[in-house]
Amino acid sequence: MKRQIIKLLILFFVSLFPLHAEEGTPNADTPSTWSLHNVSLGIEKLFSHIYNAGRDVVSFTQGKLAWFSEVRTHFEDVAFKVMHKSLWTLLGYNPDATSVGTVGSKAPPKNVRITMINGILNGRADVIKHASTLSRLHGDVEVYYLYSASAGFTADVSRSLAMKVGLQRERAELLSATWKRLIQEMGGVESGGMIMHYAHSIGGEDSYYALQRLSPQERKMISVHTFGSPFLIPQGAAADVKNYVSRRDGVPFLDTVRYLQGLNGNTPDVIFLDSKAGALPLVDHYMMGPTYKAALEGLGNAFKGRFLTKSYTRSPGSILRGADFGLKTKKINTLKYKSPVTLFLEKVQEYLQGKRYHELGLYMAGELPEACSLEELYQLAMMLHDVPFQKAVLGARNLCNLHTDLEMSRGQMLQITLFIETELQNHLTQRQYYLYETKTGLSKKVEYDPKCKHIYIHTGKIIGRGWHKIVYLSILYSPNGSRLCANCRASTKAYNKKEMGITKRLQGIPGIVKGYSFIEHAQKQDGEDKIETILKLYNKKSLRNIGTSLHFTLKEKISIATQLLRGIAGMHRRGLVHCDLHTANFFVHVTTAPTKPRKIEAAVADLGGSMYVKQCRRHLPQAFLWYLAPEGFFYQRLRGKAYTHTDVYAMGCVLYLLFHEKDPPWFQDKYYANLKRSFKTRLRPGLIRTEARRHLAVLKHAIMPRRHYLAKKRKRVPLTVQERFEAIMLCMLHPVPHKRLSAAVLYRKLKRLK
Repeated sequence: MKRQIIKLLILFFVSLFPLHAEEGTPNADTPSTWSLHNVSLGIEKLFSHIYNAGRDVVSFTQGKLAWFSEVRTHFEDVAFKVMHKSLWTLLGYNPDATSVGTVGSKAPPKNVRITMINGILNGRADVIKHASTLSRLHGDVEVYYLYSASAGFTADVSRSLAMKVGLQRERAELLSATWKRLIQEMGGVESGGMIMHYAHSIGGEDSYYALQRLSPQERKMISVHTFGSPFLIPQGAAADVKNYVSRRDGVPFLDTVRYLQGLNGNTPDVIFLDSKAGALPLVDHYMMGPTYKAALEGLGNAFKGRFLTKSYTRSPGSILRGADFGLKTKKINTLKYKSPVTLFLEKVQEYLQGKRYHELGLYMAGELPEACSLEELYQLAMMLHDVPFQKAVLGARNLCNLHTDLEMSRGQMLQITLFIETELQNHLTQRQYYLYETKTGLSKKVEYDPKCKHIYIHTGKIIGRGWHKIVYLSILYSPNGSRLCANCRASTKAYNKKEMGITKRLQGIPGIVKGYSFIEHAQKQDGEDKIETILKLYNKKSLRNIGTSLHFTLKEKISIATQLLRGIAGMHRRGLVHCDLHTANFFVHVTTAPTKPRKIEAAVADLGGSMYVKQCRRHLPQAFLWYLAPEGFFYQRLRGKAYTHTDVYAMGCVLYLLFHEKDPPWFQDKYYANLKRSFKTRLRPGLIRTEARRHLAVLKHAIMPRRHYLAKKRKRVPLTVQERFEAIMLCMLHPVPHKRLSAAVLYRKLKRLK
């Protein structure tokens, strides 16, 4: 090879200096010095030599490897039996070439065509299967598919990058040629026909460059829908463009600018889809996966409603945005008999086309038929490409799925969600964050938290009362998934503000009740205080019902105890003691799934009575005397960190009740009634000492024998998980304060039991 290169270079330079006619005598016709003409001739000779050498090499190779075609056939027969063809495609070996084909058993409607192009790493069989599914979703109508042959992951990604600089656009040329042929079949650009095009993954990029090869009149006949495309096509590239993006698909994020604009709602052509159950983060990219297939089903239903049912007669261009592109949209021509649902949908369509959202909300709140499903409204929104109404219907559907009595009808839910999606922003620009029913015309109050960017719907339903506050049911609204929450308001400003401040400071600590918003209004709302704390709503409420309506397995009990002790340890680490620990102040949330075990979430709540350790002096350690430690009888002697031991003892009482599902034996009503009266009057110190001795005796009799038994057994044989859990609980109830372990150490011990 080196010799051939040297030979070519010598020939090139020799060609620059032609030989003379005679030795020492210059040629009369050729100058003795080189010129530009000589350079061009030399280059031409060089490339001629290279071409001839390459042709000889190819001819030699073809002659020597004539047997390869036969070997290749046998190789594929064996290889495709050993490993599936799609895996060979992934590795870069794909014998199928790029081609165009059709599937579907029915002829398409007049002047309407459906096309599709696949994405990365698709075999021919996969593309035919996807095109068949697409045809079935559109009423078995004929689908023209372009199979973009894959050459492996690296080659496909390289082709995507090459297209951005103008290279390797053969598939775009083939797609544009297919579109032009279909347009001519429909009668040309004056026929008013349309092409519905579906593109997946890298096919979206091919589709964009194919659109660039069409005339403006031809582009007005094409409606493009991309799914998981690395290039989000802008709206003006075709008559109508919709880029569908799964929130768990990482491929569209490659178009970072347009992706972020879509998240902010600045680009209506970018539509984010909620990932369905089972979708993995960042890889929810499969076109026929649950997320994108749901969108395809909606588009297919809209197509069938437009073109394949007798109740509808549409011009093909009516599915596009006629107002934007000069296409006239015809109204629905139904049969003579119109059902209430049909009449309702016609009226809704009229409001949506006029963008009269406020009137539409009032109409739906009072006139929504029971027979009209939210799915029909969503299909209508998809058909009209009305993004705000789509989000409103999704939001109302999520509210219906909360499975609780919200004291609202479906129409009222739709009215509220439509108001949030269309009119709320106008109030926010005027700094109106708390909106009454009289101002909005809604059935419930709506509130916006400018700090957390949260939107709340206040139902006004009371779900609990405390010593200092009333708890209302509210909804943290989101079109992608709303949540129930507890809105805590209090009439005592100082107490409520203290509780809000401590809860806010402890956010982020596992085992502490989760807070969504901490709001202080400029004026009082509903006759209550200016302060409201909005917390997560735990569906099983508190541990007060343990043993009656609440029952847990041993593993679940250990999980609850671990989470609660982690929360108490976090408070102690920040210099706080709770001072009000009892079963009513521990919340439990149970999440169930058909094929998975129950998930238990427990949290410490009601932090209004908490105090900083430095401030703890001559203060009753626990508000509920049943949970008062023996040293708490003489709380005047307690100082500082001694209060953390009383918190641990109170937690031990809770775990005793959780473990045995019954009250401890030292919970005696008459005894505590006498004690409470003595604490209140402070005139009978002798009675307090008597009751303290009695309490200590009952406590020792209840726990010490069992504690000694477990300690002896541990020396002989390992304890079971249940016995180890019981030993930790009994350690927390030790009568001597300094022999109780800290909450942090107890948490680590319980964590090892899981």
